[in-house]
Amino acid sequence: MEEILDKPSWILEGVHYKWGQESFKKADLIVILRPNQVFCDLRVITRFIKTRLGFEQANYKQSFKNLYVMIFEWNRGYNREAIHRIIELTNNFSDRRVILKHNKELETIIEERIIRMNE
Repeated sequence: MEEILDKPSWILEGVHYKWGQESFKKADLIVILRPNQVFCDLRVITRFIKTRLGFEQANYKQSFKNLYVMIFEWNRGYNREAIHRIIELTNNFSDRRVILKHNKELETIIEERIIRMNE
């Protein structure tokens, strides 16, 4: 992680807040996504179907047990617990933090920041 953070530019993604706290300190922008729960579940189901039918590859065996874990433990756990912990951990960096419902909102945020940097 430290090797990545020492580079002039980097992007980290995922729900790695427990061991990635140093990245919050060094980040120019912290983006937290809070998408609609139904949308997240549909994405998981769609990905599950595509991998089961062989249209996409998965890094792990796709089973119905896995589908249950992804929807009811990972997705629900993110909204029930993880998101609150992430927001709490990034409170000291709220001037660099944005909370978005959809990743498409990010383009506008980045454009606004570039304009401010160039002023």
